[in-house]
Parts: sequence; structure tokens; C-alpha cells
Amino acid sequence: MSRVLFFITAFISTALTSSAQTSKEKITIIKSDKVVLQKDSKFECRQITYYHASGLITLSDSAGLKTKKFGFTDADKVVYDEKTRKMKIYNCHKFTMKGEVIIEASAPLKGVIEYTLDDDKVYLL
Repeated sequence: MSRVLFFITAFISTALTSSAQTSKEKITIIKSDKVVLQKDSKFECRQITYYHASGLITLSDSAGLKTKKFGFTDADKVVYDEKTRKMKIYNCHKFTMKGEVIIEASAPLKGVIEYTLDDDKVYLL
């Protein structure tokens, strides 16, 4: 998973996509109909925002992730903090851990799921 996030950070830094821009505040925004990143894991979303100073990565608009350890689908927004290695997943439809469904809803789950990389616990906030 850490390799995937490193890959995302490297991808964002190079800003290789259909539409990318960097603001004066050192924020990189990547937009596309669908951004898919694969390397041991599969990340999907329509927009990635990287805040260089704080090390926050925000994935928005139908964000999803599938790894061997965990996965989620159709989240409104995902915020990953590189410093704390915590991921907050907002309003997702499904969350799995080690192949087992933890949360599944036909409509988006109104809440926040918090997960720390390499942890075996998931918190519903």
C-alpha cells in the first residue's frame, strides 16, 4: 500500500494527465473523466489534489481502491495524510478488509471511515 501511495505522489508531482494545474500555494490538481493508478493496487477517482506543504492527498468524485488488504468503492472523498499514514474515507458504498465485506450499503454510507495503513482496525466516525 505504501508503494501505491508513493506512486500516487510521484504521479501527482509529474502531473501527467489530461488536465493539470499547479497554483501558487503549491497545490497540484489532476482532473480527468477517470484517473486509474495501478501498481499492486488499483485506485480510481476523477480528481486528485495534492497539498505539497501539508502532505495531504485528496481523491474525490467516485473514489475507489482495491488492494489485497482492504478496499472501498464510490467514496465521495478520500483524504490521506502522508505524515500520520491515516486515510479518511467519506460516504462510501462498500468497505472490505482482507476480502471480507465490513460495510455495504445501496446508498452511500453517511459517515467517515478512518483507516491507518498497516493497521487491522477500521474506525467509523
